[in-house]
Amino acid sequence: MIVSGQTANPSAAPRVSIITRCDDEIGIAIAWRLARRGDDLVVCGEEDFLRPVADELVSQGYKVLVVGSNSRGLSGPAQVTERALARYGRIDVLVNGLWSAVDEASTHNGADITRGIQSLSENIEAVVPHMSEVGGGQIVNLISAAGRYRTSYFREKGRGERAVAQATVDGAAFALTRQLGLELAPRKIRVNAVCIGWIRSARAQRRWDAMSLAEQACTLEEISLGRLGEPHEVAAAVEFLSGDASSYVTSNAIDVNGGWWMS
Repeated sequence: MIVSGQTANPSAAPRVSIITRCDDEIGIAIAWRLARRGDDLVVCGEEDFLRPVADELVSQGYKVLVVGSNSRGLSGPAQVTERALARYGRIDVLVNGLWSAVDEASTHNGADITRGIQSLSENIEAVVPHMSEVGGGQIVNLISAAGRYRTSYFREKGRGERAVAQATVDGAAFALTRQLGLELAPRKIRVNAVCIGWIRSARAQRRWDAMSLAEQACTLEEISLGRLGEPHEVAAAVEFLSGDASSYVTSNAIDVNGGWWMS
């Protein structure tokens, strides 16, 4: 008889988890969830936003390294990796935070889309050798529903530029997740994604408040659970995919959308 069960982290050292684009409610929920699991954290994003959160985590006994933004955006993947290794000596988990076309100040042309895809790819490329050194790791990509389903979520006043940009970047992330799960399996690195729908963040709340009551009602009717999601519900999926409980899951995506766009 085979007795199955969750296996413990084979290393005596805590996991070291890098979370990119961590400067929103979803990123913060993920940071708290992984910290409570026992991970040592590297959080990347807008330093003015992250510093108070990191200070609170540290005050409760968790280890957190903040890698802040520069004038051109997030610090480069090589710099993030170097600082993570200098502080902790290993890298076990990479959570690629959500790229948002809504946050981009540009016209969402080809160059913007290319930068979004390159950022994802370069983050992964930077950590893979170091995950291999410690016997494996987990990569979790956050993508919007636009990367998996046709959606008007990101359209504004009939203009589709943002929807096209979001679908292109997240569609590439979805494809990369599937293929890298295969390519990195021999190194014991699993690659998965969390595909998120309407999650109650400050960004999503602004968009929600701008909708008419009829539009809000229509959206809720299309969500099986009849409500918006919460950041901690995304964080729970990330914790699962980045931990031992999902040891037989790779090249996959979990929809955290309350049953919206399930077709």
